[in-house]
Amino acid sequence: MTFPEYNGVELVDFEVDALRALEQMIGEPLPVLRQCDGGNFGFKPLDFLVDALAVNYKDLTALPSGMKDLHALTQLYLNFNQLIDVTECFDGLFSVKHIEITCNKLTSLPANIKDMDDLEHLDVEYNQLTELPPEIAELPKLTYLNAGHNKLERIPSSLPNLSTLESLSLSCNALTTLPESIENMHALRKIDLSDNRISGLPESILSLQLEALALSGNPILENNAIVLQLKERGCQVSIGDSPHHGKSEADDRDKDTQEFFRSLWD
Repeated sequence: MTFPEYNGVELVDFEVDALRALEQMIGEPLPVLRQCDGGNFGFKPLDFLVDALAVNYKDLTALPSGMKDLHALTQLYLNFNQLIDVTECFDGLFSVKHIEITCNKLTSLPANIKDMDDLEHLDVEYNQLTELPPEIAELPKLTYLNAGHNKLERIPSSLPNLSTLESLSLSCNALTTLPESIENMHALRKIDLSDNRISGLPESILSLQLEALALSGNPILENNAIVLQLKERGCQVSIGDSPHHGKSEADDRDKDTQEFFRSLWD
């Protein structure tokens, strides 16, 4: 049995169609890579299928509908684009384990994210998210979630159902509190809540075996009773002035990204 080729690699026909549609949208062919990451461009094949895809720094405003046909995709990197919506793209990515869509213009995440049963790592930092969908709590294998540098004012009440989550970053949002039910997040070890509006913590957080809690840039006081108890238990708690104070959003990034950050938040 023979397969059609894309860039000299034999692939299943509908995956070739998806890559060709993406090439047409970008304006250049996708190179073959040994490894995809958050900064490169191309695809990694495996057994006539696309295993990983990286389309970073391409100013994409939309994705071709054929993207949903990449059913075997396990890694997806779409950093530094101009994407507003990824609903259709997410519709068929049933095998994906690692997603990065940082530095885009997403205002929401689609409810169909709940169908990604194998998803372990989700990074949507530096977007314009005003909320997280309650369906995100239905991801049975998620261990890492980063939704920092967005516009979140609240955490969905379902979020503590993420019993496998180990690392949660919600820094630089507008959160004022954590839900009491956070005690259900038994695997949680690291939380970054720096640069929010949090003045207190629920007592239920003491039931977690936290290793690190970042609270810098919040109005919560260092002598807060819950903070003191967490420290006594060996949790590293950072509190006080924000590490971002006096810095632009891009100071911790490469200089070539500064213009992007300015335009994103204009």
